[in-house]
Amino acid sequence: MEEEYNWNLIIKTALPISAVEAYLFYISIGDIWKWLSLFIGILLAGTIIYMNGRKKGDTFTAIGIVFLAVLIARFLKGFGLI
Repeated sequence: MEEEYNWNLIIKTALPISAVEAYLFYISIGDIWKWLSLFIGILLAGTIIYMNGRKKGDTFTAIGIVFLAVLIARFLKGFGLI
């Protein structure tokens, strides 16, 4: 059985948080602050989605989007592409 996702809620919540997290991983701040902001961003995205949607699938999708954006920013900066 295929699960229905609330993409409108996921996009409105996860993309702004992902953009902020990617920017924080792009700029040169301390590693502790980067990982603390990632933890807070993932917690914030997951909490907002869960409180509004009450679906675990939506929550994990939003968390995955935030984490994926941070990974992309970190690897692009590491390879010198941005």
